[in-house]
Amino acid sequence: MDRVLPLVKKDLKHLWPQIVFFWGMMATAVFFPVGGSSAGMTVGFEVRSVWSVLWLIVVLSPIACWSLVIAIVHEDRVIGDRQYWLTRPFTWRDLVAAKLLLIVCAINFPLLLLQAADLTRSGLSLLTDFPDLLWRQLFFTALMIFPPAALGTVTRNLAQVVAVVMGGLALLIVLIYIAAAFAAGYSSAPIFGWMIQCEVAIVAILGCVAVLMVQYARRGAWLGRIICALTLVAIVVVLSAYDNDRAFAIQSWLSGRPVAPGSLQISFDAGGGQPAPPSAVRLTEQSVLIEIPIRISDLPEGAYLHIDRGELRFAGKLLAPEAPWPSIVAGKRLAVRFTTQDYAIYKDRLGDLRGSLDLTLLVPAASPGGWACSYTDCVTSHPRTVLVNRWAQAERVEAFVFPPRDASAPIPTSPWFNPVTHVWVANYPHDFDVLRPVAWLRRTVDFREIRPADYFVPPGPPSLPRPPGEPFYR
Repeated sequence: MDRVLPLVKKDLKHLWPQIVFFWGMMATAVFFPVGGSSAGMTVGFEVRSVWSVLWLIVVLSPIACWSLVIAIVHEDRVIGDRQYWLTRPFTWRDLVAAKLLLIVCAINFPLLLLQAADLTRSGLSLLTDFPDLLWRQLFFTALMIFPPAALGTVTRNLAQVVAVVMGGLALLIVLIYIAAAFAAGYSSAPIFGWMIQCEVAIVAILGCVAVLMVQYARRGAWLGRIICALTLVAIVVVLSAYDNDRAFAIQSWLSGRPVAPGSLQISFDAGGGQPAPPSAVRLTEQSVLIEIPIRISDLPEGAYLHIDRGELRFAGKLLAPEAPWPSIVAGKRLAVRFTTQDYAIYKDRLGDLRGSLDLTLLVPAASPGGWACSYTDCVTSHPRTVLVNRWAQAERVEAFVFPPRDASAPIPTSPWFNPVTHVWVANYPHDFDVLRPVAWLRRTVDFREIRPADYFVPPGPPSLPRPPGEPFYR
């Protein structure tokens, strides 16, 4: 430690203005949620101008973080044989320890304090949510600390940093185009993003640690740059190898709650009748909504089935692949969207509706599960439960104020500065059920002799009652 602290003091003496400047940007990024509770607010020009400046600061915060880490590493450059530290009684291990200590004291620890303050300010429990902050620190370090540190060890100056970054971006673009041409995983958006984030973080940690060890031990350049390029290749391979079917199987296995194959089957309810016209339906001019009456076997009391992904065909025709996935309304109707062209062709035809649905089973939760709600928004450090709006469910619009699949992650995987998730709820009456996802399953749909026109839902004007004065979950 006697040889480490002088190195830390030397770097602090040179970099303290940049560190203080970054602290200001980091505090803005922590307390100002991009796209959070400010969404939908009507404000004056002066407020919008300030909001724009704050938004720009937040967007530039990752660049400021990378720049600071690179500057810390460049204070004692690795490449070459004429560095200051080589002529002093310091080993490369002392240098690595000094850099790590300074990064922790200048970035990680202040960030942890700011995130803890933001949790308290948001009305969340610091004691309960502190493990979530530690997980966020891990992913922040994996994607905001290790990559720029590795980049700093394979460059001599800022010009080389820019050159290596531009070369890496060019390689990344080429690899993504190649992967997109050959990988089926890009055919649809990922359902469980937390799996991708975990895989990318693991690859980044392994690759960057290898670069740091090689560079500080050998002080070369090209070997470290080759490892950086291979790490980029590995990240693209991980992204291209993602498959929703495999991810859904993994999520089902992780749930630990087996569902009997014969339960929660979806069947056509021939006596269900035609649904009444809704008062609020979210549709576009290119889509038409029908609601088919269904039965769900063995659905627990108060439970919901949410469709994470679905592929349905009517008379062999794939239904509106670009439209939102089907949804289950009030546990009694299957909402399916046709394109206006397809509906005009098939509305009076009898045909079979067949396909498969990937579902999340949600049951009532005993506690709010880390949510804190106000008149304008609901916040949580890591969503383990889902809020379901009772009014929206009755009005037959999307009732989940937070997508159930986003509550599937066992740990928070975001590397971002802000530690809470904001959900804007000012446009809804606040009468929430709290549910928790307990199982993920796949069920088939096989409805025979369906005439779409019999279940057509004519769009109606939205009717949003005034929210009550004391909005909160129940």
